[in-house]
Amino acid sequence: MYDIEHALDHFIYSKFINTVNSIYILKGFYDIYINDSVYSGINMLTVNNGTLKIYSIDSVVFSINYTDVCCITVYKDYQKLNFRIKPRQ
Repeated sequence: MYDIEHALDHFIYSKFINTVNSIYILKGFYDIYINDSVYSGINMLTVNNGTLKIYSIDSVVFSINYTDVCCITVYKDYQKLNFRIKPRQ
C-alpha cells in the first residue's frame, strides 16, 4: 500500500485522521500525478473505506481504490492572485 502522507508531506496544510477517514487539506492548488494520469487544481485528498478521492475546491475529480495507487507526485503550485482595487477619483 502506498504511503500518501509521506508523498504529500511538504504540501499538507492540515490533516484529520481517525479509524475510518483520512483527510488531507493541501496548502494550495497543485497538479498531482497518480499512477499514469495528471489531475489539475487539486486541494484536498481523502481516504475512506479503501478509496482515495481527490478534490478540486469541493467536487470530486477522481476516485480510485487505495490499493491500486502505485505512485503520487506533486507538480505545480498555483499561486493566489492578489488584486488591489483602487477607488475612483
